[in-house]
Amino acid sequence: METRINIRTQSLIGSLTPKDGQFSVILEERPQEKDILETRGNLFAVINIKLKEGLDLSLVSNILKDTLIENYFGILEGTPMQALEDALVSAKNKAFKAGVSEEGGEKSAKIEINISLAVLWGRVLYVAQTGDTSAVLFRDGVFKVLGKDQQGEIKITSGIVEQDDILILSTSEFAKKYPEDVVLKMGSKLEEQISRDFNKESLSAIVISTSRMETLGKEESLNIEPLSPFNLGINTKEKNLNIKVKNMGSNLFSRRSNNAKKGLAKNILALLFLLAVFLAVSLYVTFKRESKSENVQEITAEKTDTELPLSNPLLDEENVFYDMTSSGLDTFLSKISGEEETLALLGSQGAIYTLNTTSLDIAEVKKLTIDIVDISFFDKNIFAVGSSGVYSGAFLLNDITQKTVLNDLPNDFISLDIYLGNIYLLSPRENQIYKLTPTGSGYAVTPWLKEDYDLSTAVDIAVSFNIFILRKDGALEEYLVGVKQSFSLLGEEKPSKPVAIYTTSNIDNIYILDGERNAVFVYGKDGSFKLKLEIKSIEDLLDLYVQSDEQKVFVITATKIYSVDTNF
Repeated sequence: METRINIRTQSLIGSLTPKDGQFSVILEERPQEKDILETRGNLFAVINIKLKEGLDLSLVSNILKDTLIENYFGILEGTPMQALEDALVSAKNKAFKAGVSEEGGEKSAKIEINISLAVLWGRVLYVAQTGDTSAVLFRDGVFKVLGKDQQGEIKITSGIVEQDDILILSTSEFAKKYPEDVVLKMGSKLEEQISRDFNKESLSAIVISTSRMETLGKEESLNIEPLSPFNLGINTKEKNLNIKVKNMGSNLFSRRSNNAKKGLAKNILALLFLLAVFLAVSLYVTFKRESKSENVQEITAEKTDTELPLSNPLLDEENVFYDMTSSGLDTFLSKISGEEETLALLGSQGAIYTLNTTSLDIAEVKKLTIDIVDISFFDKNIFAVGSSGVYSGAFLLNDITQKTVLNDLPNDFISLDIYLGNIYLLSPRENQIYKLTPTGSGYAVTPWLKEDYDLSTAVDIAVSFNIFILRKDGALEEYLVGVKQSFSLLGEEKPSKPVAIYTTSNIDNIYILDGERNAVFVYGKDGSFKLKLEIKSIEDLLDLYVQSDEQKVFVITATKIYSVDTNF
């Protein structure tokens, strides 16, 4: 049996926008998919970028974050340490390429990239650093500096974490101004002090603490790779990057407190006592089974009855959540999205509405252009894209404005989704998914698929770290880091003429709205069939949205919004 730890984090961010050639950001990625979590763990990073001129620091920071996530989690082969090294090298390479001008002149030398990164994989901790950064571990009242300025090298340190360990990753500027003991004493009180600092753009840190240990069952245990000795033969094609690997398993990470040593004898005696009790109980249970076999059969039958599949909820005209015809708004709906207690609705002539799911107050947020194709909600901001451009902004402030696009938008895209602030557009005509990465003032457009795929029958897209593409015939495809994966929907009942798909990285399941079979099909992210929400006497279904707790599904027609509980 293995043990795992609970992780708590606190992010201290100096500024959300760059200034005077300086910018630092925090990255925290905790995958929801079980296979990814068990293979790669959780990723945390502090990124500090400096440059003299010429580049958009917001764009560079997004390139670094996206590349780290995609390369570390995107390929599940190999060890976490190998994936970590590859992700760091790829991220730096992409950021440096962003500094090459159209004329071919190098600007890369003017970019300074400093990254302090940690991965918690079960109880194994990897800390990777490149450039001038800080990583400090606090254990049993002692601070241990794991590394400082690595210049052009990448240094990877590893070991086993213990309960109540605290790891502080920060920029070097943050570490110099706020020593580790000050960070632990002041905690969140530092935020206000940092916000007033003149050089706050370079002051960022993430504090990662471990708490109560939990025991995993055999079926949940993680396959932890050996820490000592490392014999991975790491190489890199980067001439200016050298990899240093240090195994800390024999010193700081393996040190036990005196209290733990004193309690070892007591633990052994307690274990022997428990084994004796277990043996006695086992003998008793064996005797009872032999003497009462009929009762055992009855109990087995009762257990089977409790494991029947969930019943299929029914959605009909009684499930009308909101009727647009009674609102006094002259509009027809085409798309729905949402976040927390707010629904975002795309109506006629590019009008965007918000509906509070508690008060049922509806309001027109903005009337954009007639060509708007799709909308989405992310971090209290509404995103809308049409052939005329990209629009986004805070809906509470009615501040949805057109953003600058550095290069042309694709032709005839039909749907969009948002992940980590990036916009993904599905263009069946061009057989491509386009990724729109935020810059300081707008978006940069790049093709996301790395190979040629026929997307002519695609109808919708959903992003949950990996990307799902829904086909006209009901087939669902999964793509990871631009490459198609081996994936298919399981079960006898499948969509026949789907119109929309919904999932996110924060929910466990995939929801597919079928217009021909009048149903919402629910699948796990491994393709397993979970549930079918039957829809009765409702025609012309257009789109769907699922609340983050997956307790309620919203479905729209041109004039009505319906809702049904999933019974999960």
